[in-house]
Amino acid sequence: MTLRERKFVEVFKGNATEAAIEAGYKTSAARVMASRLLAKPAIREAIERRMSCAAKRAGVVRSDIVGRLWELALLAPEATGGNITGQVRAADALADILGMKVQRMADLTKQFEGRSEDELEFFAQHGYWPVDAARPGVSRSEGIRTPPPDTKEIN
Repeated sequence: MTLRERKFVEVFKGNATEAAIEAGYKTSAARVMASRLLAKPAIREAIERRMSCAAKRAGVVRSDIVGRLWELALLAPEATGGNITGQVRAADALADILGMKVQRMADLTKQFEGRSEDELEFFAQHGYWPVDAARPGVSRSEGIRTPPPDTKEIN
């Protein structure tokens, strides 16, 4: 890695564009450079190692983060004055962490195809599909995990 790339890794705190500027890249080119830098496996790995070490020093584990994001995602709109931006962002972060993010509209459309009205209603209320009896713990959609078995489900 070059000196500037090492600086980028050192100052990266989640915002790649800001890290690129702080590492010495021109402001006008920072967004493009940040994207290029993050595309390099060595840089991504160095950032992951650095962040992992920082988390260990702070005593933070993945389950703590996932648990807190889950709490935030489940906050009632009334608890936030009707503004659900925080809940949406928490749910989005969870989807990223858990590898459940829908990448294309076509993926989302596939999940809704062939569903019964009861299943669609269940999804609208709970945010996940009811368990398929043939595959306990996994919904009919490919590999989408459902909540723990103690949750109520439709028949």
